[in-house]
Order: sequence, then structure tokens, then C-alpha cells
Amino acid sequence: MNVPDLLKNLSLDKWYKVVIYLGVILLIISLVVEIKVINNKQLLFLSLGFLFGGVGEWINHRKDTVIKPPNAYTGPTMLIEFEVWKPKLIGVIFDIIGIGLLAFSLYWILNPTIQSFLGIPVPSLISTLATPISTPSPIP
Repeated sequence: MNVPDLLKNLSLDKWYKVVIYLGVILLIISLVVEIKVINNKQLLFLSLGFLFGGVGEWINHRKDTVIKPPNAYTGPTMLIEFEVWKPKLIGVIFDIIGIGLLAFSLYWILNPTIQSFLGIPVPSLISTLATPISTPSPIP
């Protein structure tokens, strides 16, 4: 299988599929590329949160079909398909895991005290952006 063929077959027709693909892309980046602003563990938890949440919503969204009987006003018999949200236990569990991972990873990224508690020397996003700019010394 060819990479362009794989990308051509990606159907991003639902929002939860976009979240799944975002989670997969971030997961690959967290495993392959060294990130400077946040560390790879934080990106890994963030990507797993997107992945679990997207898969949970995919499980919970189902297609329903209804057969419309023939009617003098609306026409002949028709098969109507529509998508509904029908929660399943495993889908709700995946949603809870995904939301928990997203919340933990965002809190971990934005709160430098967790990083110091876990012993991670990489500065967080907030502390990186909030470092004071040094003023140049006056010319003598």
C-alpha cells in the first residue's frame, strides 16, 4: 500500500474522526520527534486523550434506519438513515478516560509545580512564555 493511497482514503466526515486522526498524529510526533516547549510525555498523554475521546465518540454514534410507509401525501416507501448518539458502556468509558487524560495533560502542561513534583527539568509552556526579557545594558 502506498502512502498517497492511504491519505486519499481518509474520510474526515465526522468531528470525532478528526479528533482520532489528530490523536494519532500527535502520538506519532510524541514518539518520534523531540519536542522543546513541552516534553514528549505530556504530548503522549495529550494525544492519548484525543485518541480515547475520539474512539469513544465513534462507538457512541450509530446509524439508525427507518422505513417510511407509503403515503398519498409523502410518496412511496423510503428507507431513511440518520445518525444518533446512543451511548454504550465501552464508549462512555473511553470518553471518561479521554477527558481525564486531556484534563491531566493540560493541567500538567500549564502547571509547573506538577513538573517539579515529577522531577521533570523541562520548563512548561507557561514558564517558557513568561520568562522575563532581559534588558540590554547601557552602552558606556
